[in-house]
Amino acid sequence: MIMKSNSKKLVFSLIFSSLLIAGCSSNQENNPVEKVSTASISKDFSNLTVHYQRGNSDYDNFTIWAWDDVDFTGDWPHGIKYSGIDNYGAVYSLPLKPNPKKASFLFVDETDGDNGKDGSDKIIDVTKTNGSVWAMQGSDVVYYSEPDPIEDNEIRVHYKRDDGNYDNFTVWAWNDADFTGDWPHGIKYSGIDNYGAYYDIPLKTNRDEANNLGFLLVDETQGDPGKDGSDKAFTKLAKYKEIFVVQGSDDVFIGPNMETPDGLEAADIIDDNKISLKFTNTEDINEENLILKNKYSISTDIKDIKIIDNKKVVITADLRKDWYPYTIEYEGFKITLKPGLAYFDSKFSYTDDDLGAIFNSDGSITLKVWAPTSEDVQVAIFKKSNPEIEAETIPMNLTEKGVWAVTLSSDYKGDFYQYKLKHQGEKKYTYALDPYAKSMYEFKINTNASNRAITDAIGKGALVNPSEIAQISSFAHIDGYTKREDAIIYEMHVRDFTSHIDANTSAQFGTYKAFIEKLDYLKSLGVTHIQLLPVQSFYYGDESKNSEREWNYSAKNNNYNWGYDPHSYFAPEGMYSENPKDPALRIKELKELIQAIHDKGMGVTLDVVYNHTANSEIFERLVPGYYGFLNADGTPKTSFGGLQMGTTHAMTRKLIIDSIKYWTKEFKVDGFRFDMMGNLDAKTVQMAYNEAAKLNPNTLFIGEGWRTFNGDAGVTGIVPADQDWMNKTDDVAVFSDEIRNELKSGFGSEGEPRFITGGERNINTIFNNIKGQPSNFNADDPGDVVQYIAAHDNLPLHDVISQSIRKSVATHEDEIQKRIRLGNTIILTSQGIAFLHGGQEYGRTKQWKGTGKPEDKYTVVPQTKEIFIHDSYDSSDRINAFDWTAVEKNGRGYLTKEYTKGLIAIRRSTDAFRLGSKDLVDSNVSLLYPNANKSAKMIAYKATATNGDEYYVFINGYANGETPRDSSLKAGVFELNEDLSTGLVLADNDEANVNGVNEISGVTFDGNKVILDPLTAVIIKK
Repeated sequence: MIMKSNSKKLVFSLIFSSLLIAGCSSNQENNPVEKVSTASISKDFSNLTVHYQRGNSDYDNFTIWAWDDVDFTGDWPHGIKYSGIDNYGAVYSLPLKPNPKKASFLFVDETDGDNGKDGSDKIIDVTKTNGSVWAMQGSDVVYYSEPDPIEDNEIRVHYKRDDGNYDNFTVWAWNDADFTGDWPHGIKYSGIDNYGAYYDIPLKTNRDEANNLGFLLVDETQGDPGKDGSDKAFTKLAKYKEIFVVQGSDDVFIGPNMETPDGLEAADIIDDNKISLKFTNTEDINEENLILKNKYSISTDIKDIKIIDNKKVVITADLRKDWYPYTIEYEGFKITLKPGLAYFDSKFSYTDDDLGAIFNSDGSITLKVWAPTSEDVQVAIFKKSNPEIEAETIPMNLTEKGVWAVTLSSDYKGDFYQYKLKHQGEKKYTYALDPYAKSMYEFKINTNASNRAITDAIGKGALVNPSEIAQISSFAHIDGYTKREDAIIYEMHVRDFTSHIDANTSAQFGTYKAFIEKLDYLKSLGVTHIQLLPVQSFYYGDESKNSEREWNYSAKNNNYNWGYDPHSYFAPEGMYSENPKDPALRIKELKELIQAIHDKGMGVTLDVVYNHTANSEIFERLVPGYYGFLNADGTPKTSFGGLQMGTTHAMTRKLIIDSIKYWTKEFKVDGFRFDMMGNLDAKTVQMAYNEAAKLNPNTLFIGEGWRTFNGDAGVTGIVPADQDWMNKTDDVAVFSDEIRNELKSGFGSEGEPRFITGGERNINTIFNNIKGQPSNFNADDPGDVVQYIAAHDNLPLHDVISQSIRKSVATHEDEIQKRIRLGNTIILTSQGIAFLHGGQEYGRTKQWKGTGKPEDKYTVVPQTKEIFIHDSYDSSDRINAFDWTAVEKNGRGYLTKEYTKGLIAIRRSTDAFRLGSKDLVDSNVSLLYPNANKSAKMIAYKATATNGDEYYVFINGYANGETPRDSSLKAGVFELNEDLSTGLVLADNDEANVNGVNEISGVTFDGNKVILDPLTAVIIKK
């Protein structure tokens, strides 16, 4: 998944997702990066110049004591004296031995000996310098180029990698960092030093006023999968102006030798009168320095202090709720206290199903919002006649469990609203969107958020009653669908499906209504489920301009979005409505689309993004520090630029489950695809499934199960909803990255030759994946596995084939189409849940044919110079549109589309390729040729249906003129133990037909041999 935002544009990476990533990952960009190389180079100089800066500019007594490859012997502490002064400070010249590599030195006041040393030993790699280095008083860092001074409103982050390569690594920063960017392009390094690279991070205030830096290191060519560790936090900015991090660790140090800051790190209220404190070390704490104050800055007596272990202290005090928030201070470091999560949930978790707007039988409307940290909550009303202006404010009443409520008369129906919250200890009110709002007013934040200052920064909910709007008759009735292995999922973006200039719809292109006009195509294709990319309201994209078709080549800052930047988990997206100003219309239009899909005998699954939001403030405005997973210091974790949803928190979990129940009950959707599902805990996903299954026993749950879980800091024992969970549930499936990577390459390897793109692969690995039994997770049921080779992320299948075989689309389209047919044949004859990326059936491409190079997210094939857009979430309609001319009778992808249509019919005609248990698969699916221990680009396997029908599948991935490396094999020649010449050929090199091909081509028989033409797939029924 990749999201789009002013701070992180999906990539998310996740992302994860994460990660790992199947439908959700990014390959490296080919954009050139102008950056000073960090590689070691040979140097030839006899002296090393050392520049030394002291705050008082007094250098008279300071000498350098040096060793290793410095040619120096002396009488301690009388070292090498400075030879001059420049604008930086004192200049020292250190003579070097021949072929120097390592130089070690320290500064010492020669009048004071050991007591006069400035810091510790400084060690540098001479080969990485240009003959000069720079050092500062009080720091053990040695810079390889003259550093800028650290300003009062900056903090310097030093980063160390094992490989010493920093060219692609940037810092993504938030909270007190003065930074907004375009994910994953963060702050680039300022220079190189003896520790690694260093980054100067601007702050919103001076350091002594800042108290919370959030940051992470990320490879900007990979996005979320390129993150080095998790979110990092540092709170003691007033005391330290330099911090240090190391590859693979989330710890933040205050010195290059991994020194940690002393003192208080975090604090939480854990009971009515108890506070838990976390210290770096409790051994030397001074209890008298602990100061507890209420919101009036009046000290509160600490009655008891207990040291629990070497890091934890629990104090007891009388905590009055009307004196919240309290602060705890230790040696000048102050923390505002918040209730710990367990305590908070035990006190405030709310279980009733009446949050949001409830329409009563008398026409009145009851609003309820959970806001336990607020001192006051009001409803701001925006009249439907003038939604831009706040018309009135209505006070709400605090009820149980932190829920605020008010009942409005029926006169307010159709109006818009936001909540105004005054949080404890705050002087100002904050406007927030109702997280349970069922629809919204037109939202206008554009995709780079450049207009944020002149339009609403948070959406307005709408007082409309969905149950009164366009009821859907029932869930889908899908012919032959009795178990999840029967599903053939087709992924499509609402706008893409009708944005092509030749789509020819009577409704406005790119809308729910226009989508309906093209459903006959999908019905004829034969898929069982249409998976819609996110239609829950997303944040970025100006809905008022949704009728403007962007028919130019552009890869950045377009009014387009995949939707992986959630704004509301209940409201439909307005970008796909013919009138985004009308909150009832978008509900009606989406319901009509779902009903129309059901009427065609297909189901609807929604792509949902419960792992993160578009930005943190969407929920932080409501209950600060609750809805997201938390860092050790109590700050919320972020992911893809937004809040990383804390799914183990009671009310976050409730929100997600309530959302699933709502979409299942009100919109009669038939399932869900969870973006970056591995970021969620398994309990939440299982509970959501259980609730959906009560309403629709045929509900289908799938997700990205990458191992990316990153919950609350310090909390262990949580089971993530990732691939490792598959042996514990038979209700939820995950995407198989292994079959994707083996067949056509994927995250970390995209563009490398694979089974259908020119690379010999291990037959046992290929066959086990066809059986729905990948090696990287334990699938104890074929329905645990979503079999796919392409999704919305990265390059489309067509384009990655072109990249892998290094042949031009202009001259080798026919070969690319043949390879697509090979891939589609394998996916549609594999066990598990079949998944197709929209357009995969015809060879959808996102080739750049504009002038110059794209602005972002592109891959250049060096051999052909052709350019393809990957991760096109911010590209124009010209890049993203479903090409209707390609599927016409004479279109370039017509043959492959018809072939895929035939494969789908074959799969649906028998259970041979959709067996319902692992035992059945093991007994009914067998490898025919070659032996499992071989590596090749050809395979034959047999699947037997429960009625005894036998299906033989042959794949020859060798191109014309290619020969196997294994001399015992012949390209395209399959030696069996039986004669199949009398079998019914259902698929050959140019046709797939459930009743048998009209004219056999591309395959011949010679006794027990089946001989295939290059790049041909064959299915035979006996």
